[in-house]
Amino acid sequence: MILTSVSFGSVSIPIITIVQILLNSTTLFHFPVTWDPSLEVIILQVRLPVVLGAVLVGAALAVAGTLFQGMLRNPLADPYLMGTSSGAALGATIAFVLPLDTVYGSLFPLTPVLAFVGALLTVLFVYTLARSDGQTPVIMLLLAGVVVNAILTAFQTLILNLWPSNDFGRILGLYNWLSGGIAIVGWTSLSIVAGIVLLGLLLSFRLAGRLDVFALEKKRRHI
Repeated sequence: MILTSVSFGSVSIPIITIVQILLNSTTLFHFPVTWDPSLEVIILQVRLPVVLGAVLVGAALAVAGTLFQGMLRNPLADPYLMGTSSGAALGATIAFVLPLDTVYGSLFPLTPVLAFVGALLTVLFVYTLARSDGQTPVIMLLLAGVVVNAILTAFQTLILNLWPSNDFGRILGLYNWLSGGIAIVGWTSLSIVAGIVLLGLLLSFRLAGRLDVFALEKKRRHI
């Protein structure tokens, strides 16, 4: 899939050529150069970082989904049920509306930061809302998440409707961001994303034992 993704684009590149270029870049192989040298720049500097970034993001989403399902002891649980996605979307919307990235984007992009903060605050709010008598029933957690998700989505829609219609470019950029656009533009950006994702994956493995205990408790209750 990685090779197929790299081959697609404004310039179509045969997979065999991609393989040869990648193997030559390791300096362990020396296939004769029968292709346009510009293809090496397209593959190694433009397309490959984006594709590998998408792979890392997919891995992070898969692990995040597993953590949600294990924590809530529900194989159908997802970030939308806890309001996490809507909280992140609202944070990203605020960043786009208050042109924060225009001011600080060259130093540190604030859109993903505000999206993360929005998601984290939403989870904490939902957890507090569902907690009663020192306990947090899963059913209350899910119901609170659905309600908060609807409210935050309404706030996001309100902000977009109140935004001037002549500034369509920023709204389009927001929708592209929310749709899952990969904004990795090189190996430096990829290394930052890889560090964050790998750190999260390592920390997630430390929770594996607790998630197994949750699963055993659920099975024991059914028995």
